[in-house]
Amino acid sequence: MLLTLNKACGDSGLKEDLLSKTFDVWWPNLKDSLDAIKGESSEEEKPSTDKSFRNEMLEEILELSRTNQKLLRSPEVLFPPEYIEFIIRERIDKEISEKDRNLVEEQRHITMELKHRIMQIRDLLEIYRNEKKFVDEDFYMNMRRLIDLFQHQQMLIEQTNRIFRRK
Repeated sequence: MLLTLNKACGDSGLKEDLLSKTFDVWWPNLKDSLDAIKGESSEEEKPSTDKSFRNEMLEEILELSRTNQKLLRSPEVLFPPEYIEFIIRERIDKEISEKDRNLVEEQRHITMELKHRIMQIRDLLEIYRNEKKFVDEDFYMNMRRLIDLFQHQQMLIEQTNRIFRRK
């Protein structure tokens, strides 16, 4: 191998007889150094054969695996529902501005007043109808439809408010 490398050097390589003599002189020192390095590295690479240490590691891994399995089966242990609700409320409170809250409150007040007025109209219509006072049938049907729509809207608003309060 040394001769092949020397030939690859071309004109700057050593003569073959000089190379052989140099190799014969320095090879024993190089071999001793390589053997010493090999001996040191083989001592460092020896795996630990201490069975108790291995057992401790395996027990710890097994314990961690069991703990993870328990958490995966019942995450509420790690994150109780109260904690999750608290986090969600915090997040929503940050996302909903004061202006939005005021708009919702104003809508609630207007809705309450509309509800009151609609109920008055409904009662008056029933009184007029029962007393046989003249009420146009189209007018009566349109008012009934208005009342029904308002009640439906009221139901949707209440559902939305429940969702909003839950968050």
